[in-house]
This record gives sequence, C-alpha cells and structure tokens, in this order.
Amino acid sequence: MYTSEYWSKRVSWHEPPPQFPRLSIHSIIRSKTTGTHDVTSTPDVANHLLDKSSAVTAIPYPQSPTTKKHSKLRSYVNKITRPIICRFRPRAGLLMAPPPKAKKDAQPDDVPSIYSRFEMPESPPPLPASPISSTSPITDSAGMSQLEKDRAIRAEQDAAYERALKLDRERLEKLREERLKEEALERELAEQRERERIQKEKEALYRRTQNDWRRWARRALTLPTQDKEGLKFAVRLPSGRRHVDVLPADASLGALYMFVETLLIPPEFAPEDDPEEPPEGYVHTWEFRLVITHERVILPNNPDMCLRGLDSLRRGVLLIVEELDGGELPDDEVEIEAE
Repeated sequence: MYTSEYWSKRVSWHEPPPQFPRLSIHSIIRSKTTGTHDVTSTPDVANHLLDKSSAVTAIPYPQSPTTKKHSKLRSYVNKITRPIICRFRPRAGLLMAPPPKAKKDAQPDDVPSIYSRFEMPESPPPLPASPISSTSPITDSAGMSQLEKDRAIRAEQDAAYERALKLDRERLEKLREERLKEEALERELAEQRERERIQKEKEALYRRTQNDWRRWARRALTLPTQDKEGLKFAVRLPSGRRHVDVLPADASLGALYMFVETLLIPPEFAPEDDPEEPPEGYVHTWEFRLVITHERVILPNNPDMCLRGLDSLRRGVLLIVEELDGGELPDDEVEIEAE
C-alpha cells in the first residue's frame, strides 16, 4: 500500500467530530443535618454522595469551530500535497525499517496493514521540448500576419489621410482660383474705370483747349463788313440757327474753314473775352469737311487756294459739313451765294 492510499483512508474531509467522555464532578458535601462534624462518619457520607453524584455531570466542551476547521484543512492539504511531493521528489529504492510486531491482544481493525517495504514511483521523464519555438514558422506566420494586418490598417489610414488631404488641397486651390479670378475681374474693372476717367479728363482737356483755340481764331480772324467783291454766304448750324456773313474774295479756303470753326463756339463765351494768344502746345485738327452738294465736290482745306479761283463758289451753292472719322459734329449745310 502506498502512503497516499493510507492517508486517503485515514483522513476524510467529512469526518465526524471526535466524541469526548463526560466528566464527573466529585463533590464532598458535609452533612448539615446535625451541624457537627463526625470524622468517623465522613467516609460513609462521601460514599453515599459518590453513588448519587453520577447523576450530576458537567457540560462537555466540544472542539472550537476554528480549531476543527484548521485541523480538517491541514489534513486535506497533507492529503493533496503529499503525493505531489513524493512525485516530484522520488527516492527510489528506499528501504523502510520493518514494522514492529503486533501485540497478540491488539485488534486487527485498530492497526492498518502496512507493507514492510514499498517503492515510491519514479518521476516520469521530462517532457520533450515543444517543437514550436520562438522562431518557428507557425509563430512567425502568426506574427507576420498580425504585422501585415497592422501594416494594412496603417496603409489604409495613410491612404485615407492622403485622399482627405488631396480633397482639401483641391478645395483650397479652387477657392484660391476663384478668389484670383474675382480679384482679376475687379482689378480689370478698376483699370477700365481708371482708363475711362483718364480718357474723359483728356477729352475734357482737349475740348477746353480746342475751344480756347477757336476763341483765339475768332479774335484773330477779321472780316470786312462791306465788300462788293466779297462772297456772301449762309451757314446753318447744328442747332438749326442760320448764320449769314461775307468773306473777301481773296480769302483762302483755310480762312473759310476757320470761320466755320468759330461758329462752333458755345454762346456763353463772349467775343470780348477771347484770348489773344493760342493755347501753348496745341495742334488743331479739322474734324469736318465742306462738300458742294449738287456737284458733290469737296472743298479742300488749302490755305493757299483763294475763293476767287473757284467758279463753283461764285454762284449760290450748298455746302455740307461732313463729319470726319473721330469727329463728333453732325453734318451741317453751308450755303454760299455769289454776288
């Protein structure tokens, strides 16, 4: 029989608590009937009391619950740990001393039978090393698969970040292009308004200078009031007003053009306020031409050609003022009557 089997029979977790003998309390009570102490009668009284004291018993004192629990726990731990200790600490070939001879009067049920010699089981050979090492292909494949998953997740996150970044860049680029277009349009409109303003200022300056030159020409141009050889003519202005005057026969066509130019001076400028000198740096350009209607002859603006040399001007003819390119004047009719 092994030790584990022996202790498994001797120790039980549900073993009932041990029974304790009842204790008798021997009391010597003196007789109180006579009130005297009789030495000779004391043993008889004691024996009498002892015979009756068997009915008087003391309360048994059972084992403490804590001590009982500890005892059972200790037995259970010994039962569990002893086979393990014997398994991991084998002592093969251990010779046990022969058991003592049993007494003749001993009961066979009181003492369990014990072999005189037994051998503890040898410890099993150590388990072979696991074929799966830290660098085995299985662990490597598992680790690599997890690593590949992590890399795939990281790559997907990077790709999503790049896509979002690209969308943000495209949106910002689109907003920037729209802003640049708006700024370019506003700048172009501002430049156009500035050009128009400058052009208007230039035109206004040119008109003022041109009007000053016309006023100077009116002062410088002197026409005789009575001349038998002169050419009498009438000019119909764009406002509908008709003007009749006389030019000398020896006057040039340039003088005729200058006279028609002076008729375009606004009425608010009086002749006595005309300047005596022409505007400095101004070069006058003729914006109209005189045309004979019935012959469709254009009178050239030639200062060397005299009116006397033109046969068409000796008779009453109708001259039309035609606007040249870049001019603003409408066509006017000029009627010249020869005397």
